[in-house]
Amino acid sequence: MIENGVYKTYWDRPGHDTVWFETPVIMSEWDHVFPRFTVRYSGVNGSRTVELETKEVAEPVVAAHMAQMLAEDHPDWWVRITDWGSARYPQWRCGAVFYALDGRKGHIAIRHRFGASVQWLGDDEPLGLVPYSLENMRAEPPRPYVPAGSTWLRP
Repeated sequence: MIENGVYKTYWDRPGHDTVWFETPVIMSEWDHVFPRFTVRYSGVNGSRTVELETKEVAEPVVAAHMAQMLAEDHPDWWVRITDWGSARYPQWRCGAVFYALDGRKGHIAIRHRFGASVQWLGDDEPLGLVPYSLENMRAEPPRPYVPAGSTWLRP
């Protein structure tokens, strides 16, 4: 959450008190919609090897604090910060209307980091949300198919 240019978030860890973080906003608004940093940590607990990951956070300073706290709690574990990068296709947000590769018109109902849940807008389309890939969305309808050999028939 952002309030007056300050990013505020919390971290709930089992067996620990909730930790609140506050830091000035340096990342873009889009990076706050889909936070890009997680802290992964792994090691041996008893006789098991575990690989865990924190929730996503939008600011690198918060991820560094989380990594430092984990490293202090588990000095023999491997702790690293993962940057997932900015979510692709910022033009495809909730509410956007698009065209599919096959010419159908759709509406983005729920935007995810790597895809979207869409509602098709045609009269004969079924109701309900359908997962659809962001790579297949276009702002303009596709051009109609023209067979390769038919161009010589045009005046």
